[in-house]
Order: sequence, then C-alpha cells, then structure tokens
Amino acid sequence: MIVDGVVTDDAIFTADSQFHEIRKYSLDGSLLARTGGRGEGPGEFTQLIALEEWGAGGVVAFDRGGRRLSFYSSGLKLISDIRVDRLFSDICAQGGRLFLQGPSNGGLVHEVDPSSGRLLRSFGSVPTPPELGVSSPLRRVATRALADAMLICEAAGDRMWLVHRNTPHITAFESGGSRAWELELQDFKGLGFDVTDAGGLAMVPVSDDGAQHVLGSATLIRPNTLLVQYGQVTRDERMPDEGPIDSWEIDLASGIAARAGQERPRLLGRGGGILVFASNTPYPQLRIVADSR
Repeated sequence: MIVDGVVTDDAIFTADSQFHEIRKYSLDGSLLARTGGRGEGPGEFTQLIALEEWGAGGVVAFDRGGRRLSFYSSGLKLISDIRVDRLFSDICAQGGRLFLQGPSNGGLVHEVDPSSGRLLRSFGSVPTPPELGVSSPLRRVATRALADAMLICEAAGDRMWLVHRNTPHITAFESGGSRAWELELQDFKGLGFDVTDAGGLAMVPVSDDGAQHVLGSATLIRPNTLLVQYGQVTRDERMPDEGPIDSWEIDLASGIAARAGQERPRLLGRGGGILVFASNTPYPQLRIVADSR
C-alpha cells in the first residue's frame, strides 16, 4: 500500500507500508531502486508511514512502529538511522531542519535535531470536539483522533501548514511557530464517535454510514496554493481509494478555500513537470500526467 511519496525534478519515491519498502522511479515510471523490508534492523521497517525529500536528492523515512528516522541518498543507500521517543504521524523538512507531527510535549508540531533526534521545540494545539467536555472519559481518545494530521513545509521558505486527517481544520504557521491563520473547510461531514467497548470506553471516529472522512493528500501545486483532498474510508482502511475524492485549493496568503471538484485517485506529488497520482485499488499503482495546473 502506497502511504506517502516524494516527487522531485528527476525522480519519484514511494513508501509502501505493506511490503515495508521505499522505491525510486524515473519520471516515466520505470523502477530504478528499492530498499527496506520488514524488521527492526538498520533500513528495515515495521510501520512505514511517511517519506520526505532530504539533502541532495535523497529522502528521509519515518517508521512509526520502530520510532525511527532513516536517511537515504538519492540512490536509496542508507546513510543513518536515529531514534525518536514519541509516536508521530508525519514529517517534513525545511532548509535542513526536520519537523515531526503528533501530540507530544504540549504541542502538535515538533522540531528535532536531524543528527540525534533530540527535541528542540514544540508548538501548535489540538482542536477540541465541542460535544465532549473537558472531564469526559472519551476526551483523551478523541484528542488523539483529532491530533492526527499531515504536515506540509515550504521547502525554500519558512511557512508550514498542518492539515488534519479526521477533521476539516487547516492551520498555517509562520517562522518560529506563530499561527498565521486557521481554516475549516465547508461541506465536510465531520468527525463522529462510536463507542465500541463500553467497559474500556474505546472510541473510533466514523460517519453515520460507517465510513470515515479522512485526508487523502495535501500538496503544494503552486508557490502559494495548497491542494487538499478528502475522501471516505472504512474502519479498516487508511487511504481513500474507493470513489471520488473532494478537492479544495487553498490560497496560502489569505487562508481562503475554493472547491476544486472531485478527482480520483489522490495526488501524491508534483515536480519535474508532472503530477503523480497514487491508488491502492485493486493494487498499488501510480498514474503520471503532465502538470497543467
């Protein structure tokens, strides 16, 4: 299953959580290199969830299960592995700086030292569901669901955007972690709660019809425009691959959203004059088209 990817000016990289692999393709889709495998050793993964461009044409991968960052050269040669002490959901790089996303240390975004994994600073806060009070026993589980997000960094600048996976919230941060604006997309069904284990008060976010609205992708398609895609998944899926995906274009200067219609499959990334779309139905595959956006 393709869970993340990177598109540069001369290559496409994908992270596959089912085969625990990182793959490199040419811009025409030819396989150039692959690395990984299931395990806990150097260059191996137990829960590969995120991939980001790093260094001179290389990538950095995050293994949530092993709580490990793995740095690779452009040819997918392993350069280094470092451990982090928390469970995170996404990573992004900005001018040699590395940021991770997840609720920890009183924040949602965390800058870490890329050579050691040491926490440098944290910022951002979790939106609280209005139907749950502060003393609700479900608050902790709900907060974890709401905190899951995708982190997008401006590679050549100092801005970043936090796009929540389970709610239509988008937050823009400026250099230093100060909040620039916050947006809530319209026509979004929202986050529902289904108590499945009364004794343990377990909760899963679902919509009324049993499908959960989740983030499919968030990609910078122009210097000041973010394309955000939300779709529906069942409880057992992570990525929206069945059916159309609703898309919005976000003006990053003002935080104003415009509905961009429906697309399928989800956008993995852009670069080198192409757009790369990914689908996992009926099997993992890429669709490469000329960039006309």
